Amino acid sequence: MVPKEVATPLPTFVDRNGFHPVPVGALPPGVAARTAALAYHQALAAEAILRKDLALLRHAILVDPNASAMLTTIQIREMTDEMIKANKGYLKGYK
Repeated sequence: MVPKEVATPLPTFVDRNGFHPVPVGALPPGVAARTAALAYHQALAAEAILRKDLALLRHAILVDPNASAMLTTIQIREMTDEMIKANKGYLKGYK
């Protein structure tokens, strides 16, 4: 089930009176499952940023569906450490 807070793209009609979304009904089960997984992953990444928590950020990248489809756990950890090191100037206040 997709969390209620998640916005999904839908067809929209636009005229001089504004935007008018076109209801399409429930998402097909496969799309809903993928959308829910992405929503929870994005929430984890956002929480890591809000908390300025590198451990949580590492975890968010580790469970990223795209990263885990392409890389091993060790490769993800190495990539994350390289990204953190390369961006340390932007990560002031992170623990």
